[in-house]
Amino acid sequence: MLHILFLALGLMASAADYSWEVVPTVPTCAAGISCTKEEMLDHVQKSGIVPRLQEMTERAFKDGGKISLAFMSFTEESLWKTLCDAGKRGVAIDGFFHSKAGAAPNGLAFRLERDCQSETKKKNVKMHYMGMPETGKSGWRLHHNKFFLVDYGARKVELAFGSANLSTQGLTVNFENWNFFTAPKSVPFVQGHLCAVKAMKEARKASQKEDDPKVFRDSLDKCLVDGPPTSEQSERVLKRDGVIAFFAPDKKDRTYQILADNINRVVSGGRIRMAVYFFMHKPLIEALSAASKRGVEVELLVDDDIFLGKSIPAQKRFWDTMLQPSVSGFKVRVFDTNEGIFQLQHNKYLVLEGVDRLGANRVFGGAGQFTLSAFQNNYENFFLTEDPKVVRAYQDLYTQLWKLGSDL
Repeated sequence: MLHILFLALGLMASAADYSWEVVPTVPTCAAGISCTKEEMLDHVQKSGIVPRLQEMTERAFKDGGKISLAFMSFTEESLWKTLCDAGKRGVAIDGFFHSKAGAAPNGLAFRLERDCQSETKKKNVKMHYMGMPETGKSGWRLHHNKFFLVDYGARKVELAFGSANLSTQGLTVNFENWNFFTAPKSVPFVQGHLCAVKAMKEARKASQKEDDPKVFRDSLDKCLVDGPPTSEQSERVLKRDGVIAFFAPDKKDRTYQILADNINRVVSGGRIRMAVYFFMHKPLIEALSAASKRGVEVELLVDDDIFLGKSIPAQKRFWDTMLQPSVSGFKVRVFDTNEGIFQLQHNKYLVLEGVDRLGANRVFGGAGQFTLSAFQNNYENFFLTEDPKVVRAYQDLYTQLWKLGSDL
């Protein structure tokens, strides 16, 4: 397992208050990028992600931190054992997972709440199941956030976020990006994630049967220190902080509108490089196509699932009619990963090179796939940054992945 570490310390006025490390998983196994089950299990510690999350958990115990986990799924046993031990020692843990992922009878999230309570503190470990349950009436909705947060009160917050779930694959042999961010609690990027935790709790309490996404959105928008997201607001925050967080669900689709605005501003001679897993978003294709027509080079790095369509047949139809190079005109390279162990090219980000002028670069990424549901319906966390060292880390990662991919 190649463990590539990019240290990125902010250079903007208030960005000096945070540290940010981009830590991708880029597996190399006996067959190249395709890993076996045995290699996957061997890489739990070698990848470096599990030890980092275990260290965060241990610091939470030593320094009085509270842990919030927000992921779609949780299947990694060694991390579970560390979290369980912390719960038994009194660390407060709130978990947010998809409605049935990790639940009873044997799921790790369910077991964390059932088996890992402190003997002296009442219910210090609590799991909250979000998204559309089996009896849900409000349409397709996933809890798909991906962040691990330790809140030390007024002092600081540690935050791990990116593209991966708390699955063995996501922590070891998938192609993923992890971000480790430390900042005072006053930093708006941190406050946004704390607001998301608060809003999810309120959304889950609003109904016994399922969470209420409207309650979530209303609570979040009221809590955000810079107010609800708009293109104008995001520009102010980027200039001030170097990074801004966005969250779904949002029926107003404001996160996508901000992304589209950034794509539309990439100038002729610029470049858009996009690493994707699922991609079924027609307006985004149209924005990328318009960029290509005005002289912007557009590249896509994809997992082969995107055109094989084995898990979601509609994805193959979208590929055939809109995404494949003969239709889109985009440059494309593909990852043939080991579907037998559910290994994926699971990065989900865009590098935007030439926003308003050549040399002005940004990265948009996070938990969400590039689908309508991700921006409007699911619980998701995204980020947009122009921090030059963070952007460079993602550019370097993309270049490396492009070399590892194959032509169609």
